[in-house]
Amino acid sequence: APQPGRSRAEAPAEFDYLVVGAGSAGSVVAARLAQAGASVGLLDAGTKAPPALGRLGEPARQAKRWPGSFSEFRDACDPNGNPYMLRNCMMVQGRALGGGAAVNNQIYTRLPTGDFPFWSKEEVAGAFDSLEAELPRVLVSPKFEEMGA
Repeated sequence: APQPGRSRAEAPAEFDYLVVGAGSAGSVVAARLAQAGASVGLLDAGTKAPPALGRLGEPARQAKRWPGSFSEFRDACDPNGNPYMLRNCMMVQGRALGGGAAVNNQIYTRLPTGDFPFWSKEEVAGAFDSLEAELPRVLVSPKFEEMGA
């Protein structure tokens, strides 16, 4: 059974499974394995995320509000795959229990089509169509809130 709150000194020396990363997926995998009776170690580079302040924020602002809980990665990227047209892109990644979900407030966000001016529909058609197919279910969710643009 899971034993939250154990210190490193109290942690067992061996586990049936070691899950690396306590983000959305890693946390679920660790919980399911523990529920099935396995001994599980969950290892993450971050810390427990500070409690929310009651307001949803932009990822970059979240990172400033919780120093040390997030990492910014700046990498060169070009949506068309042209190595000579590289731009600097910032990606904020969670380094906290919950991972990226701690950054994005654990909400579903549908980006406006204006965010993709350099991407052709052919490049993202599969993913876009898949997400659009799910949209009717999201809109009828009891927790769906329209936030406006």
